[in-house]
Amino acid sequence: MDDWKKKLQDEIARQGRNMKEVSLAAKLGETYVRDALMRDRIPKIENRRKLAEALGKEPGWLDSEPVPKPKLVSSFDPDDDDGNQDSDAPISKASDGKSFKLTPGAIAEIDVRAGAGGGGFAAGAVISDGQATYAADVVRSEWLLPKTFVRDELHLSVGRAEIVQIRGDSMEPDLRDGDRVIVDRTDVNLRQGGIFAVLDGGELIVKQVELVRGTDPAQIVCTSRNQNYSPVTLTLDDGTVVIGRVAARISRM
Repeated sequence: MDDWKKKLQDEIARQGRNMKEVSLAAKLGETYVRDALMRDRIPKIENRRKLAEALGKEPGWLDSEPVPKPKLVSSFDPDDDDGNQDSDAPISKASDGKSFKLTPGAIAEIDVRAGAGGGGFAAGAVISDGQATYAADVVRSEWLLPKTFVRDELHLSVGRAEIVQIRGDSMEPDLRDGDRVIVDRTDVNLRQGGIFAVLDGGELIVKQVELVRGTDPAQIVCTSRNQNYSPVTLTLDDGTVVIGRVAARISRM
């Protein structure tokens, strides 16, 4: 008998459970364990992990060879601008073939060049609806950060935050070309100022933003850290929208 089969059967017996019970606990259908034991091929990796979890074991418990540890991000190279997905990326294509659904708890890196200089461009729809589903041509990769860090340190809600890449030198030294920033879409309060991502005419820019009080329609002043760039005043309307506050920076040392 294959090692995984013996290990599975022995553990089920040790716990005093039956195959149907474990199959249902793993949410694989009531006959899954029985059918798997009758087959010659080892179950696919995600099902092995579900069975291990149902039995209170580590994710790689039924694997014949060590399971690689989860990557921090599914596809990421600071010097790679083509936005290609790794073949083993955990992003799964939705049934309509036009959207991606993120791994639960992940933050999407949006394929939008955050032009911290001469502006950037948006590749398709930029903003999700909070359900962590995005247009297929928008998600460059996904980041799996510790939930407690995201919640307690960054005070972010997964599904209401995105990661974008900085382009240009206008925000140096605070934000450098190639840095990633996490944008909190729940915070668009400009009254205290701060660094925000702003969608202006289809281009995403990251700037120090200050609200111009007493203007109708509202206006904002977008200022660069680099003194070689002059401040720009924008009017908030259908073509200019504040996406959210920059909550964190991800950069090389």
